Amino acid sequence: SHAILRPGFIYGPRMVGSVGPVPLQLVGAPVNFVGTQMGPISSIIQSIPFVGTECSSMVPVEAVARAAVESLSGDEDVVGGRILMPEDIRKFS
Repeated sequence: SHAILRPGFIYGPRMVGSVGPVPLQLVGAPVNFVGTQMGPISSIIQSIPFVGTECSSMVPVEAVARAAVESLSGDEDVVGGRILMPEDIRKFS
């Protein structure tokens, strides 16, 4: 069994050399919320070429990690593996 994860922008703390953690969640979480949770406003944003699809594909790093582990260790018998898109990965948050 295998899993293919297809997240867009992954946000969460990022360690950058001697600088320390860069809090990407300060940008990613609000943009993700506006791009996916605001009903008609999200629909309008998602219709904007290039920008809209990126706004709706942002996922937290914790959800990506959990999706990777649980999709491979789950009890599901999926023939040919699984492909997890951003909306599928967000379900693991």
